[in-house]
Amino acid sequence: MHDGRAKNITGAILWHSGETEVSKNEFKNISISEREDLLKFINSL
Repeated sequence: MHDGRAKNITGAILWHSGETEVSKNEFKNISISEREDLLKFINSL
């Protein structure tokens, strides 16, 4: 997202690999409502 590759926050999270792989997988495995809540929080920052 910071370099324009990802069009949104979800894309930016899923784009990463390497040391962020655990966090990316946890993001993919949370419920839809938890994901929506997390994205609302991130957007509020």
